[in-house]
Amino acid sequence: MKWLNKFTRWQEGHHERMRKMMGISHSTHLWISFVKGLLIGLIITCLLTGCSSTKVANKQASSIQNIDAISKVLGCVFAPASEECQRLREEQEAAPEDYCTDDGCPEFEELSK
Repeated sequence: MKWLNKFTRWQEGHHERMRKMMGISHSTHLWISFVKGLLIGLIITCLLTGCSSTKVANKQASSIQNIDAISKVLGCVFAPASEECQRLREEQEAAPEDYCTDDGCPEFEELSK
């Protein structure tokens, strides 16, 4: 801990020397440090988020569809004889083009758009 006290005293002296060298008051020095911290925080945030625009509405809509699909699957797992599960089975039998073929999978083509 001795080195920490030594470093703290050196840092305080360095800040005081720089403040006097620039000819600014303590208050101005604090404001400069505050603004510099905000800018660095903004830059780091932009780097981490990629500064890219995303289509939130599409993501939310797909999340809702995924949750709906998951709830239907779980419902059929626990109650396979329900009317909704029977209706879903009939719809799947009526639409065999939903299955993957040698040409590809329609589900994956929709997701890649």
